[in-house]
Amino acid sequence: MQTSSNLALHKRAKVHRWSLIIGNLLEHFDSSLYGFLAPVIGRVFFPQFSPLYQIILAFSVYLITFVARPFGGIFFSKLTYQYGPLRVLSWSLLGVAFSTGLMGLLPIANDIGIFAPLLLIIVRFFQSFCAAGESAIAGYYLIENTEEKKHLSWSGLYHSSTITGILFASSISSLVLLSEHAEDLWRYPFIAGFFLGLWALWLRFHYREITSPLDSSFSHSYREIFLRLKCNSRLLLALIPIYGLSYLTYSIIFVFLNPFLTQTTDIPLSTLLQHTNTLFWLDAFLFPGVALLLNRYNWRFGLLASAFLFMIGVTLLLTLPHLNGAGLFILRLMMVIGGVGFASALVPWTNKLLAGKDKYLLHSVSYNLGSELFGRSAPFICFWIYALNGVPASPLLYILALSVFACGLVLFLDKKTRITNTS
Repeated sequence: MQTSSNLALHKRAKVHRWSLIIGNLLEHFDSSLYGFLAPVIGRVFFPQFSPLYQIILAFSVYLITFVARPFGGIFFSKLTYQYGPLRVLSWSLLGVAFSTGLMGLLPIANDIGIFAPLLLIIVRFFQSFCAAGESAIAGYYLIENTEEKKHLSWSGLYHSSTITGILFASSISSLVLLSEHAEDLWRYPFIAGFFLGLWALWLRFHYREITSPLDSSFSHSYREIFLRLKCNSRLLLALIPIYGLSYLTYSIIFVFLNPFLTQTTDIPLSTLLQHTNTLFWLDAFLFPGVALLLNRYNWRFGLLASAFLFMIGVTLLLTLPHLNGAGLFILRLMMVIGGVGFASALVPWTNKLLAGKDKYLLHSVSYNLGSELFGRSAPFICFWIYALNGVPASPLLYILALSVFACGLVLFLDKKTRITNTS
C-alpha cells in the first residue's frame, strides 16, 4: 500500500514539473512573440512614425517592465512565505495566460487612436507583473526536491522549454511577417497562447499537492521583505548584471539581430528568419546535451566558458559589413551555444549561492531587475544607440561591455563564497 502511495506521489511530482515547464514555455512564447512581431505591432499601434521609430517605440513598451517585473517579483515572492511556491505559481500562471489572450484582442490605433498604445502598455504591464512570479520561482521549485546530480539535467530541460517557447514564437511570427495580411494575423498567436496557459493551469490545479509556507515565523509584511533585501543588498547588486547577461543572450540573438541586420546589411529578411528558426531548433536540442557536458565541470567554469564563447561571436560580428549569410549563421551559432551553456549552469550555481529560506525572494528580485535592466531592454537600448550615431558597431560594443562586467562579477562572487566556506 505504501509503495502504491509513493508511486502516486512520484507521478504527481512529475506532473507538477511538467506544468512548470509548460508555464515557462508560455511565458517566453508571449514575450518573444511580442519582440518578433515588433515591426507589425509598431505599424498598427504607432502608424504616424517612420519604420525605424515604429520598431523603437514597440520595443520601448518593454520599459514598463522595469517597474512591473521587480514589483511583481516581490509580490509573488512574499506570497511564497505564506502559501508555498506551487499555489503562488498557479496564480501567476493564470495572470500570464489571461494577459496573453487579452493581447490578441486589443484595438489598434486606427480604431481608437492614442488609447490603443495606452491599452497596450497596460496589458504588457500586467503580463510582466504576473510573469515575474512565474519565471523567478519556477526554476528553483523545479529542482528543489531532486538530487543535486540531477539539478543540471532539470535545469537544462527547463531552459530547453524556454527555447521551445521562443521557437514556437519565431516559427509563427515568421509566417505572420511574410504574409500580406500581417496586420490582421498578429493577434491569433496570442489568443492560442491563452489556451496553452489554461492547459498548464489545469495540470497544476488538478494534480496539486498541499504545500506549506516557507517560513511560519515570517510576519508577511513588506517592511520585513525590504529588510531582508537590504541585508543582502550587495549580493543582489552583483547578481543583477549576471542575470541580465543570461537574458541578454536570448534577446540579442533572437530578438534584436533580425531587425538590426535588415537595417545594416543586404541579407534579406527571409534568410535571417530561416537562420533564426534553424538556430532555435539547435538551441532546444542543445540544452540537455550541454547540461550533461557541464556536469563534468564546476558550474563557475561552465558560466565563464560559455560567456567567453558568446563574447567571441559578438566580437566577430564587428566585421559585419564583410559577412555573408553563411558566416553570419556560424557566428550566431557560436553565440547560441554560449547562451545555452550560461543559462544551463546559472540556476544550479545560484541555487548554491542563495541557499536558505530567502532564495525565492533574492532570486526573484535580482532576476527580474537584471532581465529588465540589461536583458529584455537590450533591443531597445541597442536600437537607440544605433539611432543616435548610425554606427553598426556601437550596439555590439555595449553588449561586449556588459558581458565582461557580468563575468567579472561571477568571479568575484565565486571567490567570496569560497573564502566564506573556508573560514
